[in-house]
Amino acid sequence: MLVTAFSQFNSYSVTVRTELVEVCRSCFDKLSTNGGCNCPKLKTL
Repeated sequence: MLVTAFSQFNSYSVTVRTELVEVCRSCFDKLSTNGGCNCPKLKTL
């Protein structure tokens, strides 16, 4: 039971991290083009 819960939590963490990386990537694209964006969430990964 505990192992199943852990694996579900682990996959959830990976999903959230992937979404954050996508957001930060688009953020860095804006930063390289107009310098108008930073991504503080990247520090929490």
